Amino acid sequence: MLAASPFAARSMMIVRVARLLPLVALLGACATGGDPMVPSEDTVQCQMQGQRIVIRFVDQEARLLMPPNGERINLYQIGSTMPGQMRFSNGLMELTGTNKDLRLTKDGQSMALVNCEPLMVPKKSNNPFLNM
Repeated sequence: MLAASPFAARSMMIVRVARLLPLVALLGACATGGDPMVPSEDTVQCQMQGQRIVIRFVDQEARLLMPPNGERINLYQIGSTMPGQMRFSNGLMELTGTNKDLRLTKDGQSMALVNCEPLMVPKKSNNPFLNM
């Protein structure tokens, strides 16, 4: 068997690197690691018994992602007897309070949602092609 010449080995290495360059460029263009995060205007995250709950308020609904499996629950806005407070229910669960002081009632047990704060989301880009 003949040994490969140093020139042939070097040219093979150049070909391999040249094949990887488009992939590296594509991955670099898709990276979003530097995007600034901003507080969401309609979504909060809270803790209930040590587990994270995410609540999005939209269209007179409170949409909850409940632990442990991320079950989605929709609660519908109903009238509150207290001024400045909100009240959402689906007949089985009820969410009451203000954005910072929320309580969730299920099966007759009321639990406080603590450490409620706006969910941090990536800032919307001014690039019209990314907002499609």
